[in-house]
Amino acid sequence: MKISEDLIKILIGNIAKNGIQKGILPYYTNDDFTLYDGDSLEIMSRLPDNCIDMIFADPPYMLSNDGFSCQNGKMVSVNKGKWDKSKGFEDDLQFHETWIKQCHRILKPEGTLWVSGTYHSIYQCGYLIQKLGYHILNDIAWFKPNAAPNLSCRFFTATSFKKSKVLEYALC
Repeated sequence: MKISEDLIKILIGNIAKNGIQKGILPYYTNDDFTLYDGDSLEIMSRLPDNCIDMIFADPPYMLSNDGFSCQNGKMVSVNKGKWDKSKGFEDDLQFHETWIKQCHRILKPEGTLWVSGTYHSIYQCGYLIQKLGYHILNDIAWFKPNAAPNLSCRFFTATSFKKSKVLEYALC
């Protein structure tokens, strides 16, 4: 039986790094893009240094706190799972530092890291990103017209205002 070159490439690309761990298969791939579905720390640990052009990270916001929110006009739990529960400031900071260091290791020198976050987590990430030698290029925000209201009245909800209705954009 002859094995195709494409199959050999797939097999080689999914061999576990220590011969014991299960190989990780891409969830989706095409000529210039590969998407993995799984524990990002596990997947990144198996990738070689300086091999990735761009990473889009959407780390846990650590918002699962037994509170509630509004979704489709109904009060719903904010709990998403253990993975989204805060373990305290220092442990959360350590978690973010671990994945950001892995990103730094696998990104090519000209690679970029995009991080999605809320006010609950993005400042820790931003601090660590600068601490680890990244250069911040942009901060991008979007208006979310269907955002959940502050039903608990336990927290201050910040809103920014602009005096003029004139919109100014600086796109490079």
